[in-house]
Amino acid sequence: MPDRLFRHIRSNVVGYIALFIALGGSSYAALAIPAGSVGTRQLRNGAVTSSKLARHAVTAASLDPKSIAGHISDWAQIRADGTVISSSPRASVALTNPGRGLFRVSWNQSIQQNCMAIATPANVPAVLGSATADTFGPSGHGRSTNLLVQTFDASGNNVPENVNVIVVCP
Repeated sequence: MPDRLFRHIRSNVVGYIALFIALGGSSYAALAIPAGSVGTRQLRNGAVTSSKLARHAVTAASLDPKSIAGHISDWAQIRADGTVISSSPRASVALTNPGRGLFRVSWNQSIQQNCMAIATPANVPAVLGSATADTFGPSGHGRSTNLLVQTFDASGNNVPENVNVIVVCP
């Protein structure tokens, strides 16, 4: 039995040496490198990939908005009668003219002036032609909490339509 063990060790000696060197190096690094000493400057571009991150380690909320091209800060899906189907954060709608598709949408928080609002009609049957929507705002000096949305039919008439609204910020 010892002869067999000796032959195994002898034929794998290079592998065992490499294993002990690797274990020793990582143990040294764990003990010698102070906590918090590896930061952005020490990481190479592309060193951290999504597959190397723990699940839910980085979320949209934890990102600095300045580090990405833009982000959706507010959104809402609104029915033609002014009912909010879904939104984030919670939106409210006031119909300024129910028969003409004029909505005042508010998320009860300030909308930054450098943000832009986009509205798109939703679920409009193709037989009725294409519908459009416009947004105005955020309005006023400084910051506003609401914006105006108008919906139009294919002929350009103000009509109530289902609409999706997003606010995109840099």
